Amino acid sequence: MSDVPGLWNEQLVRDVLGVDADLTLAQPLPLMNEEDKAYWRFTKNGQFTVRSCYWMLRVGGLSSNITENIWKSVWALNAPPKLKHFIWNSFEGQYGSATAIWSKSKFEDLIVEAPTSSFIDRWQWLKNKVSKETLILMAALMWAAWRCRNTKVFENFEPDAVQLAMGYCTYVADYKGYSGRVYERAASSLQKHATKWKCPDMGCVKINVDAHLGEQNRAALGVVCRNHTGQLTSTATKSVPLSSPECVEAQAVRYALLLAQRFGYKDIWVEPDAQSVIKSIESLARGRAPIFSIYRDINILKSSFDKCFFSHVKRVGNTVAHLVARSEVGNAPEVVRFSPFPQSIVTLATLDLSS
Repeated sequence: MSDVPGLWNEQLVRDVLGVDADLTLAQPLPLMNEEDKAYWRFTKNGQFTVRSCYWMLRVGGLSSNITENIWKSVWALNAPPKLKHFIWNSFEGQYGSATAIWSKSKFEDLIVEAPTSSFIDRWQWLKNKVSKETLILMAALMWAAWRCRNTKVFENFEPDAVQLAMGYCTYVADYKGYSGRVYERAASSLQKHATKWKCPDMGCVKINVDAHLGEQNRAALGVVCRNHTGQLTSTATKSVPLSSPECVEAQAVRYALLLAQRFGYKDIWVEPDAQSVIKSIESLARGRAPIFSIYRDINILKSSFDKCFFSHVKRVGNTVAHLVARSEVGNAPEVVRFSPFPQSIVTLATLDLSS
């Protein structure tokens, strides 16, 4: 570690570990002192389980980054078994990812932003960004795209991709309706999430955050601060080593709290678009994995404010932070901006107030 809390001594790590340095540097460090501990990286909480060891061996040993919560996200889908097995086999590397259908769907812009390093990383990113219903629909489109590819390669016939995709989506929808009637599942009340940006109360600073998974093993954290009138007060972009999508999103929230301390804010409202991060913060989630050190930091930092409130907003209500996270920082570790702001940011902030 370096003399600065939460930062690795990068040069020392590279000198000692060589080609394995990036794996270590990708692990976020806590801001507060903690005892060193070992953790099992194939479960979300870092605790070893026989089940996770079975999956790790099944998908090819220590090179896999499949975690238990990803598997749960697949098998918990209210979708046909064939669709679940398609996603499962994609994780194991048996299938590729066709993209021809996306241009005809409403998800084209979203899929462009998703990680391309592996199907697993893309699934994890989507799981944190969209609702379960949307995730099932997107999985059906992936399934249809793969079917189109196989038909062309093995049957020498190119089907109508749009018609085939519509058929798969109808099949999935019919299955959901059928399974609901057969199992008579009690209708659960769906948690409401904000879809529009809203101004905070007078005296409160609202802080929207987002994370961007970039290239060359780097990610970026975006923070946007606005007052009770919706006026921009500051924005910030910080470059960090690339890690899991949820881990980077959690780092964005922690970074927002650190900035709020630096700026002297006392009453803050923090709003990311990663629902899993909000749930972990509110439930005081504990575990051995590095991400839980970040959650611990967040819960310690929030006690330093007079008021600190967290909420989730859908991506459509977080467009300014989404743009700020993609801003260039050059060789600087972070870029903090005050008035005047780039016109693109101002335009999006104005649209939030008019919607």
